[in-house]
Amino acid sequence: MKFRLWLIVGLAMAASAGVAAEPLHYRYSQPAVRQELIAVITVQLEAIRSEAWDEAFALATTPFRRQSSREAFAGMIRRNYPIIWRNTRAEFGLPQDDGRGARVTVQVWSQDGRMTYQYLLLREEGGWRIAGVLPVRNPESAGQL
Repeated sequence: MKFRLWLIVGLAMAASAGVAAEPLHYRYSQPAVRQELIAVITVQLEAIRSEAWDEAFALATTPFRRQSSREAFAGMIRRNYPIIWRNTRAEFGLPQDDGRGARVTVQVWSQDGRMTYQYLLLREEGGWRIAGVLPVRNPESAGQL
């Protein structure tokens, strides 16, 4: 139930901030933005892998952090995103953004297997932050990997 709630909250925040805008508004990110987006996701994956939950939680959007706690975040990752929790590596598709919101398709591996996710990010005052992570059932339709 908490997973669905988090997913709904994440999607609502993303939609209200323009992340879920029509695909025509997105463009492939410029090299500097591409590097920023991939860096945020990479740092969060590394923090989750080492269970540095404060660092991982800090990379979530401000609205998410206000509505949740570090402990709830860690529990959600452990329960609902086992591949991300025990990640060993990731490969990134081509990020797309509209200046305010972005999406990046990421294939994540762990010792237990692999999964493709769509990361939704928002640009906040301090930089890009992760607004939501959605499992992708059909990776070919989610973007370039």
